[in-house]
Amino acid sequence: MLKPWPFRPPPRGHCF
Repeated sequence: MLKPWPFRPPPRGHCF
């Protein structure tokens, strides 16, 4: 599970 940095809500259809 990787989270974008800076933290941003994942786009629709994307599960990180």
